[in-house]
Amino acid sequence: MDYALSYYKLIPERVYEVTSMTTKLLKEYETPFGCYSYIKSSRCFYPIGLTLAHSGDSNTFMIATKEKALCDKLVYTKKLQITSLRGLQAYLEDDLRIELDELQMFDLDIIKSCMQCGKKVSLLVKLYRLLEQKKMYQ
Repeated sequence: MDYALSYYKLIPERVYEVTSMTTKLLKEYETPFGCYSYIKSSRCFYPIGLTLAHSGDSNTFMIATKEKALCDKLVYTKKLQITSLRGLQAYLEDDLRIELDELQMFDLDIIKSCMQCGKKVSLLVKLYRLLEQKKMYQ
């Protein structure tokens, strides 16, 4: 979630806890290297938008695409109450500090796939509409 958003430079903050999605149970670990947590995702939602990335030392790791990372953040943030496009835009710009221009090239098919899994669909529809609007003014 946040780590992937930071990895793609969508959010300016440094991430101190790496949160990964899993189809298994929730877990949290504190190690000398940092904090790691796992959030249980549905089997429908989990595999959408996964990709392989390469680190500077020639290691490969699996990470969500930027579209999926944002969907994960919206869907799995507890008590997130967004009821309008304006509210979503304010959350993205003010709370997450995402530059909306960075979202213009998002793959809307990934958002659609996430919507089809049935979790927080109305919120994902708002995200889809907001991104559609941004593409129109590109």
